[in-house]
Amino acid sequence: MIELWGDIGFLVFTACSMVFTLLFLTLSRWYKSFTATLIAIYMVGVVFLCTYLSLRIWDIEVPGVEWVRLTMFWVLGISMLTAVIGFLEVQFGKRGAGIRKRLAKRYSDVRNSDNAEVER
Repeated sequence: MIELWGDIGFLVFTACSMVFTLLFLTLSRWYKSFTATLIAIYMVGVVFLCTYLSLRIWDIEVPGVEWVRLTMFWVLGISMLTAVIGFLEVQFGKRGAGIRKRLAKRYSDVRNSDNAEVER
């Protein structure tokens, strides 16, 4: 009985994560903010993972499930690692100033020395 309630809770979490991610991607300007772009990548990864695990809870056999697991987890792992490294490099890296300058042209939330003085 406890396992059933846990499964139901996970399915509710999956459904709510999907709805929130879809709303975030459609109603916000996540592509204009560097941080929001990283959050969007993370949220899409969580939705893919939750969807896959929901199918496993319902005992729905996905054709080629071994290949799905192999590709999905490697892609999610590499994209999350890239997002973490990118975030840390921009925030704290030695090359951060140059990267911030390039990112500031595209994203409104990345400040460099040129646009920081204008905002003051």
